[in-house]
This record gives sequence, C-alpha cells and structure tokens, in this order.
Amino acid sequence: MAKGTGKVRAGCDIITSWNFKHIVNVKTVRGVKTITTLEGYKDLLIYPPSVLLEGDDEDDDETDSQ
Repeated sequence: MAKGTGKVRAGCDIITSWNFKHIVNVKTVRGVKTITTLEGYKDLLIYPPSVLLEGDDEDDDETDSQ
C-alpha cells in the first residue's frame, strides 16, 4: 500500500508532518495524489503544521472591530 492511502480510507482529509524528507515533499505529495486519483479516492492534502496554524488575517480584523 502506498503512503497515505490507508489514511484516505479512514476518512482523513489532511496529513500534517514536520517530516520533509519522507512525507511533506513534492515526490510523496504527487505520488499520493496519483494513487488516490487512480483508486477513486478524494484528494489527501499533505502540509507542514505551520500552514495549518497560520490564521486568516481578514477574520482576525473583523473580530477585533466588533
């Protein structure tokens, strides 16, 4: 089984990892996308945690003004 496909079957939408050597890299992301597409699964997003922790500045501004 390719990396990530078990996660898709389990209903996972996003994988986050600091492991840039083996998981969060172009080769793995493309490979997972290819396999999930061929197998008919939805896309599995792979990001470092920093991407998910960044806030949307527009939402913060609206909250501050209320």
